[in-house]
Parts: sequence; structure tokens; C-alpha cells
Amino acid sequence: MIFLLVLIGGAFGAVLRYVLDAAVKRRFGKAFPWGP
Repeated sequence: MIFLLVLIGGAFGAVLRYVLDAAVKRRFGKAFPWGP
């Protein structure tokens, strides 16, 4: 049961990270701001 919860949580986290990354790239562009 715990293995299944970890599996579902990992899949959800991966999808969320992908969606958040795409949203940030759309908003700020693809270049990483390294600073001065």
C-alpha cells in the first residue's frame, strides 16, 4: 500500500514539475538569469 502511495506521489510530482517548468519558461523565457 505504501509503495502504491509513493508511486502515485512521484508521478504527480513529476507532472507538476513539468507543468510548472513550462509555465515559468513561458513567462520568463528560456534563459536562466545568472545575475551580474
